[in-house]
Amino acid sequence: MVTISIPVGDYFQHTHDHESTSEILQGVARVKVGTQTFVMNMGELISVPADTPHSFENISQEMLLVSCGHKNS
Repeated sequence: MVTISIPVGDYFQHTHDHESTSEILQGVARVKVGTQTFVMNMGELISVPADTPHSFENISQEMLLVSCGHKNS
């Protein structure tokens, strides 16, 4: 598991070659997975397929913390 800290108004975008699951630990995020966009709150989980561009944008007024777990193929 890796925890990513994203400041207010910032975002983190990436792609990797394995499936991943992320959980919002603090804050509110606008999450893009491929062409779909979601708003996620603390405690919510999302699974991302391998080779799919995805991003987490901090739309809250506090630090956004995202826990990411990867399933290596």
